[in-house]
Amino acid sequence: MGEPDGLLLLPCGVMWDVVRMPERLGLAALQALISDPTQETGPVLHDRSAGLVYVFIDLDSGISWSERYSDVRLLTTGAHLATPSPDTPWLNAQVVWAFLPPTPQPTNPTRLAAALDTLTAT
Repeated sequence: MGEPDGLLLLPCGVMWDVVRMPERLGLAALQALISDPTQETGPVLHDRSAGLVYVFIDLDSGISWSERYSDVRLLTTGAHLATPSPDTPWLNAQVVWAFLPPTPQPTNPTRLAAALDTLTAT
């Protein structure tokens, strides 16, 4: 669904789910994901003003994100996410694509969970 000024309002839970997490954890997870070039990493949105990162994942992961990790939430059916258009990599410089692959397929949720496990291990 298109909106003015290059803004898109995307429904979650239709083609992908989205995992929302704090900026520090999300950016570290992104680095872990892209460090393996043999595996696909899906789109990752960075909301600098809110200090949040959104990782697009395959639908119906079966992972209890909020139970497994504090401050991590799953956005799925009924939720919407405002994003810049792929033609506009940023939205007023506060909401930007931290990673936008040429053929955006969602990240495998098991890969994301493994990265978060490593990053949150104490």
